[in-house]
Amino acid sequence: MYIKTSGGCMRPLIKSGQVVYIKKTKKIKLGDIVLYRLGDKNYLHRVINIDKDEYTVYDDTNITSPVKIYLENIIGSYPTVFSGYIGFLYHKIILKIFFVCRKIIKFHIN
Repeated sequence: MYIKTSGGCMRPLIKSGQVVYIKKTKKIKLGDIVLYRLGDKNYLHRVINIDKDEYTVYDDTNITSPVKIYLENIIGSYPTVFSGYIGFLYHKIILKIFFVCRKIIKFHIN
């Protein structure tokens, strides 16, 4: 299945308006990017923690708050080279880059 993304919380890897392929799967690993449903909305975020049958998902830019979901919420995953452990490391590095950039911007504004 293909979806068109909206929002910028997974940039620079996934940009708003980009069309991505979502693969149906029940094998979710730490660092995978998953499409999940909460209420009547779908979200695309990275798995940052797995605790038995509970998954914590989070964006790559520190815009949203971490959310706990379950396998039944997950529609599929976005297969990319930045999945799994490499994806988890990528997530940590990108968070630090965005943190530093925000500090620099805040410093220049004040």
